[in-house]
Amino acid sequence: MRNVEGRAHIGDYASQERIADSEQKIVMFMIEIERLGGIVNELQEELNLWRQQALELDGNAAKEIDDAKREYERIMSNRVENEIRNALGKFEADRKSLELQLQGYQSRINELQDQIKQIKTENEKLQQGNSDAARELQEWKFKHSQLERGGEALRHSIEGEYRMRLVREKIPCKINVKKGHTNC
Repeated sequence: MRNVEGRAHIGDYASQERIADSEQKIVMFMIEIERLGGIVNELQEELNLWRQQALELDGNAAKEIDDAKREYERIMSNRVENEIRNALGKFEADRKSLELQLQGYQSRINELQDQIKQIKTENEKLQQGNSDAARELQEWKFKHSQLERGGEALRHSIEGEYRMRLVREKIPCKINVKKGHTNC
């Protein structure tokens, strides 16, 4: 029995050793769990601290973003106002330049209209002179025609009288009317 008892005692000793090892492992696990729990608590505190900082940064970032937006809007507003002022200044300068050009064109138009009036007046005078000259020409043509007819009639009358005188005096003679002389 001793053997059995020894074995039982050895079995008890191995069991006890295993129990002690297990207890020691449990204690070590518990220490590790406590240590890990502490680390978890530290990490949880650090996480909370980071969250707090993130919230603060978000708040600061939001404020900075709002500030940046306001600054951007102010800058853009100033830029737009400057561009509007510049555009208005350019517009005003262009308007004045165009007004001066328009005045120059209007002055030139007035000069040309005056020249047109003078030319029309001269043209009317020339047309009147031309009309008067044409009428005078017609009068002279008429007078010339009258004179030619009168001259022709006078020549016929003289020729008639001359022939009659020749006939009375009985001189044979031919009168060349075209050449205006006689063959006697």
